[in-house]
Amino acid sequence: MDPQNYWNLFGKLGEVEVRKRLAAQNFNPDEQHYARQWLEYQAALVSADERKRTIAAAAQATEAAERASAVADSAAKAVARANLVATLALVCATLAILIAVASVVLAR
Repeated sequence: MDPQNYWNLFGKLGEVEVRKRLAAQNFNPDEQHYARQWLEYQAALVSADERKRTIAAAAQATEAAERASAVADSAAKAVARANLVATLALVCATLAILIAVASVVLAR
């Protein structure tokens, strides 16, 4: 029988049934050989799909990390501006205190 015919048969039977028949040794040597090949191929397909999903998930995680980094940068800039405003407010308050003290001293 042509190898493709075996693979078509295995596809109709499904992975579970092929494994059962292999375990029960219900296949002749050629069928066993092609059944093992077919099962390896099926495992490779699953592995390839899992790799694709993993790569897609990694890409999504990278995008999320980039967005989080941009938000963190924006927050850091906002904090820096707030610190500058607070520093200027302290300088102004210090100047106001100095002027008030000077006024009291000069008023004597």
